[in-house]
Amino acid sequence: MNYTELISSAIGALRGNILRTLLTMLGIIIGIASVILIISLGQGATASINNSLSSFGTNTIFISPGSNESRQGPQQTQTDSLKLSDAEALADKGRIQNISAVSAVVTKPTQASANGQSVNTNVQGVSADYVVIQSLEIAQGEFFTKSEELSLARVAVIGSEVLTDLFGEGGSPVGQTIKIDNKSFRIIGVLIEKDSNAFSNPNTAVYVPVNTAMKVLLGQDYISSILLQAENSDLVNQTVNDIIDLMIDLHDITNGQVRDFSVNSSKQALETVGSVTGLLTSLLAGIAAISLVVGGIGIMNIMLVSVT
Repeated sequence: MNYTELISSAIGALRGNILRTLLTMLGIIIGIASVILIISLGQGATASINNSLSSFGTNTIFISPGSNESRQGPQQTQTDSLKLSDAEALADKGRIQNISAVSAVVTKPTQASANGQSVNTNVQGVSADYVVIQSLEIAQGEFFTKSEELSLARVAVIGSEVLTDLFGEGGSPVGQTIKIDNKSFRIIGVLIEKDSNAFSNPNTAVYVPVNTAMKVLLGQDYISSILLQAENSDLVNQTVNDIIDLMIDLHDITNGQVRDFSVNSSKQALETVGSVTGLLTSLLAGIAAISLVVGGIGIMNIMLVSVT
């Protein structure tokens, strides 16, 4: 029997029992599609998370209060361990290298009002370098300066959605007044719309100088976090170690004590997420492959009985 006869015989057998043929094809199609779908979903989730973290760049470093060490103690839940003086010390070029920008950060969910309208927003007190670290762009006006930050100036920069909610799309709010917690601030800038990330949404935020936020809005002497930008992304890990050493010295932490701060970088976060999502994708693909094999065995048995 030649190949032509084999193919003709196979086609004839397939046509002879259409239902069996369709069921066999359906089993194969579903099995293969499930493997492709699961792998695609895993890769899509990985890409989405990576894009969100990549918006910070690979040279961004975060300092947060409290320790992420495994040892137990009251310091692990401490929220007021970071001070403005810590950010100032980190910004000192003579004390630590490979740092191009530093910003202290405090936050407060509240309501802002202007032009007879009000909106729920997240007010963020930040330093002048924040716009550089977060790669924010100005659509109108300008971002506040270091001198305005030090002088407790009541100025504000608003996100694109805040602009639309308070002044309408295409409004020109620069120079007008916005009230935050019934305290008046002069709007000096509007941000260009930007995709939100895992940590913040600049479109719905209002930014004010960190000193002003601490003394006028919050009445506190500690900050929520510190953002830093490394000059050379290849030296981020070394810079993280240098920051830890300096912070230990600033906080007078001796050997054996649990640190009252945590230092992480976006590069480390990307590496961790990549390894976790890669493992998860492999696990799901393995489960789908097993399902495909089981389905294939079932189809094989059906065909074997048919041939017999």
